[in-house]
Amino acid sequence: MVASGRRLPATIALIGALALPWPEAGRGQDAIRFHGRVQWISGTQMVVAADDGESIAVDLLRIDQSSYQYLSQGDGVSVAGTITPDQSRVIAQDVRSDPAPDTFDQGF
Repeated sequence: MVASGRRLPATIALIGALALPWPEAGRGQDAIRFHGRVQWISGTQMVVAADDGESIAVDLLRIDQSSYQYLSQGDGVSVAGTITPDQSRVIAQDVRSDPAPDTFDQGF
């Protein structure tokens, strides 16, 4: 049976919509930016004591090592990244040495 002229575009649109991938629940990642002090850094992992007192695990795997290679414990740092779906850490997109918390928005 052939679809009528009016129903054919709707049928094609429905088939096209069904072929699109659907987002899975909980897969959205929230962007975050914060300032704090390096608690520790090793390899591609860092923990930052944010200015609000929270300790935040940061995964450095996806950024260039030159952006964090000279950081050490106690250094001020600004981090931009995304929170993992399980909310266990932040995947860094940008890390900058930043001693003053009031300047961290500049340049991000």
